[in-house]
Amino acid sequence: MRFGRTKVLLIDTPGYDKTTALENIVSSGISKILAQQYQRGVSLRGIIYLHRITESHIIGNASSILKVFRSICGPGDTLLQNVILATTRWQLKQVTEEKGAAQEGTLRNLWGQMLDHKSTLWRYYGDRASGLTILSRILANDDVPRETRAELIEKGMVLERKLCLKSQIGKLQRELAALSSN
Repeated sequence: MRFGRTKVLLIDTPGYDKTTALENIVSSGISKILAQQYQRGVSLRGIIYLHRITESHIIGNASSILKVFRSICGPGDTLLQNVILATTRWQLKQVTEEKGAAQEGTLRNLWGQMLDHKSTLWRYYGDRASGLTILSRILANDDVPRETRAELIEKGMVLERKLCLKSQIGKLQRELAALSSN
């Protein structure tokens, strides 16, 4: 897609709120896409993480994936300052300003470490204008340095292996429990 004179690549991944297996697939997919774009010399300006404001709690594996996300991005400001944490579904009738703001406060607490490292929180109202505002914010960022991107890709691949191993260990533990109960 084009945004003005800038060619933009947006990558959508399935949500992390299903299963650990899906979490592994998504993490693997993100790592592979980042690696491919890095090899092609495509610059990375930022990451947009979307969360439904209608969720009154962190569902499924969303909490654990935020830990994964933070570990991939690293502890410092280098990449986290290029992350937008965007809340969605503000246009729905059941989302009053009061309810939405309260939920946003809860999310600020959850995302505190990321916000402390200069990630930003934005609202997506389901319209073109708010979408373009978020995209403009990402495009205003400097490119993530190549060294940081290489490190990010390496961390993603290591994390992918750890998640796969964790999933396999969990499966083996369930199988052992089933065998011992027979």
